[in-house]
Parts: sequence; structure tokens; C-alpha cells
Amino acid sequence: MTEDRHRALRVLFVTTRDIGQRATGRIVVLRTHAEALAALGHEVTVAVVSPRPPQDSRWTRRFRTEHVRSPRLPSVALSALRALTFGEKSLNESLFVDGTVRRRVTELVEDVAADVVVLDSLRLSTAVVDVRAPVVVDLDDLLSVRYERLRTTARSDPGAVLGFAAARVPGPLRGLAARGAVRLLGWEARRIAAREVEVSASAAAVSLVSRTEADLLARRTGRHVEWLPPAVPVPAEPVEPRDGLVFLGGLDYLPNLQALRFYRDEVLPHLDPGDPLHVLHVVGHCPDDVRAELDVPGIVLHGYVDDLHEALGRRLLVAPLVAGGGVKLKVLDGMAHGLPVAGTPGAFEGLGLPDGVALRAEDGVQLAALVRELAADPARCHEVGLRARSVVREEFSAAAAARRWAALLDRLSSPAASRS
Repeated sequence: MTEDRHRALRVLFVTTRDIGQRATGRIVVLRTHAEALAALGHEVTVAVVSPRPPQDSRWTRRFRTEHVRSPRLPSVALSALRALTFGEKSLNESLFVDGTVRRRVTELVEDVAADVVVLDSLRLSTAVVDVRAPVVVDLDDLLSVRYERLRTTARSDPGAVLGFAAARVPGPLRGLAARGAVRLLGWEARRIAAREVEVSASAAAVSLVSRTEADLLARRTGRHVEWLPPAVPVPAEPVEPRDGLVFLGGLDYLPNLQALRFYRDEVLPHLDPGDPLHVLHVVGHCPDDVRAELDVPGIVLHGYVDDLHEALGRRLLVAPLVAGGGVKLKVLDGMAHGLPVAGTPGAFEGLGLPDGVALRAEDGVQLAALVRELAADPARCHEVGLRARSVVREEFSAAAAARRWAALLDRLSSPAASRS
């Protein structure tokens, strides 16, 4: 890469997810990377490590896509046993990489004559060894931090560590299962913390979606860590606001469900559910059992909608998130549509937003007061919403993503600079 760092590169992008699937937060990040690299004129080949081949989609038609069969159950079990006894890898890595996967990915590096290899998360960090091309590992989140947070939550709510899986565990066994899961989570958090440092030392570059976590890992390792947040589309015009509040997110995802429960229990009692200004309109998939739980005065469950721009046309977006870490796409989507966002600190973590745009409240009472204040002040909502759109356009657009990748690839031409 040192001869001509501005030439078109051949990039092998190895993922654990089919980027043509439903647009989860991580898939949006992966799409952002692929699109940014393509926008810079580079040739991107996507290799998906999974049990089944990726389905036909506009993404598989846009990028050459290869399937790498993920490890089968006997191999996973052996790798996990090795990790838990005398091995050095994490359980996460055991799920996705074995000798067969490593050989196939290495073959693809040669087949596409890759100039750069990009790996999706710590899980794939051992998918290539001894290749000439520089390797970029996009760590996504710091899993060590996420798992420690979950362990902290589990001290007061042991069932939280099981998530939706708790419903499949017999009642008398849930306590035992939760305690076992917490112990295993603690072990994995410690192992992953060590692996994050090791991978940072061995890769040509590492990246995270959260600015806060990128700074944290840089302090831990003493090297530069790239900040590669997701890109969201910015509509040509902001929404036309109507009375009411909006929450964006599918309720089949536990952090979103936890957020709505927090809103119902800690915020809604301090609002007037009969006032149209205070009614929360929830946009996103809503399972029937969740609907029965959250269909209360002051909350309207719209479910999935075809026209997101129209659905977001409310006074402000509320993000009462209780699970921190990563980057919250719902916040960026609301801002891109010209909405002010009022939320708990976890809603804005990792985004690096200015105080005038990140409208934080420390608890339910403060969030309710902030919502009442904003709902009664459409001029302020409009002004903050326009500033939020400007921030998204500058920091979280497709153009911003391409800019960051261009800078990263430039740094790869100078290994000393990328590690400083």
C-alpha cells in the first residue's frame, strides 16, 4: 500500500452476518463500512461466516459475496472446552473460527488478491494468520465492558442475564441458570478484555463504533483506535411535527423493551396521558405479548410502519434507554429527521454530541420534566432539531463514513502512525 495509497484497492470484508438481512444495529454498521469503501472506489468482496449461505438480496447482488461455513457443533464444543481449560481465546471466538474457517478465509485472501482484510468483531479476529495484506478488526463494541455492565445489572435483577431465554427455562431452575450465566459472563469478560488488548497489538488497525469506547481502548493499549460509527440517511427535508412524542425501535429487542418498561414505570406517571402533547407513539415491531403489557393510556403502539419519515413526524423523540454501550441508531435516525432527542445518559453514550443537542436527563422524574418543557416549546424543538440534523450530516452521514475510511486507509500506509 505504500507505493500508491490512492489507487483502487481490493478489500476482503469478512462478516458474521448476512448484510442483506433485517437492518439491525450491527448490520447497519457493516453496510456502512461496505458502502464507504465502495464509494471510495475500492472493490469489496464480502465473505459471510455463517451456518447457511446468505440469501439473495440487493446487497449480495451489489457486492461479490462468498459463504464460509461456520464451525459445526462438535468443533464449537471442542473449541469452547479448549478455551475454558488451557486455551487463550474467548468463547465468542470459539463460535465462529476453527481451522476450516481459517483455511477458507485465507484462501479467499489469495483468491481476491486482497490488499486489505476487514474483520467483523473480535469473533473473527483469528480468521486469518500470516497474510501479507494488512488486517483491520472492527471490534464493534468493547464486549468486556458490555459484559461487566450486564453482570452489574444481574446483581439486582438476576434474570436480566438470561434475557428472552428466561422464558424457556423452567421457573424453579431460573435462579440457578442465572447464577451460572453470571459466573460464565464474568470469566468471558476477563478473557475478552485481554483479547481486546492482544488484537489491538497485532492488527494493522482496530475500530469501534463508540467514540467513548475508542478513547478507552486507546488509553488501555497506547495506540490509535479508529472511531467508525454507523451512517444514517439524512432526508432532504425535516419532518413536519405533529403533537406527541415518538419512540423508535422494535420491542422484540430486549434493550428496547426495557426502555419502554422504564418509561411506563418511571416517566409516564409524571406526564398527562390525556394530553396529546404527552402521548408516546411507539414505532417498531411489537409482539402480541408485549402489546398486552405496554398498551396503556399515554402509549400508542403503532408496530412496523412503511413510511418512517411520516411516523417520526412528532414534536420530539424520547430515548429512555437503560442499557448503555455502543451507539443507538434510534437517536441518530431521530436527529437526521430533524427531531430533538430527550433521553437518559445511555441514549447518547459514545456519540460525542454537543450538550445543546444531547438533551440528557438522569432519571425518570427529570426526563418527564424535560419532555413537558420541550413539548410545550415548539420553537425550541425546531431549533434543536435543525442543529441535530446538521450534526448528523457532518458526523454520521455516508460522506462522513467515507472520510473516516479514507483516513484509516491512508494511515495503513504508515504502520508507525496507525499504532501511535
